[in-house]
Amino acid sequence: MKKVRLWVSIAVSASLLTAVAVAELEGTHPMKCRSIEAPNMERERTRFEAEHVYQVQGTDRSTVRFRFGLAANADESRFAIKSHRIGALVYKGPYRREISVEIDSNLAKDDGWDNLEFHLFDPGKKQACSSTNDRGYQFWRPGAEISVAFLREPVIDDNGLRKEYDVTIGP
Repeated sequence: MKKVRLWVSIAVSASLLTAVAVAELEGTHPMKCRSIEAPNMERERTRFEAEHVYQVQGTDRSTVRFRFGLAANADESRFAIKSHRIGALVYKGPYRREISVEIDSNLAKDDGWDNLEFHLFDPGKKQACSSTNDRGYQFWRPGAEISVAFLREPVIDDNGLRKEYDVTIGP
């Protein structure tokens, strides 16, 4: 009887994981999204495109690479990464699962700590989505490999701070 329960439990768990994977593939965003009515689509696109992008300065430059797992149409969607440290976008362009961002000493100071906002404008789904955390991370370490996993629902972390995405930072 115990073996049967174990197999049933494994089968149910596998079914739930498959359902979550299918929902991702069908394009549900784990970010906070708001619908955009058709008449407002062009105004939203113009607002998104008007956002200032930080220009890297000086000769002390490096690159960090971000990895994401959103189910978004790369041809239609526009994606942005906003730095709270400098109050500007560090990336604005098509959504890609991997995005390289050039950094300078201004971003890398204070051991590269920053708090980032992620924005996705998806005209195909008529949505504008965003995600942010209350806590910062060492995003701007030269050569860092950063994986960002957006949470389906915001959580409160051990320090009582709101969290909408998890971050893993490698070498």
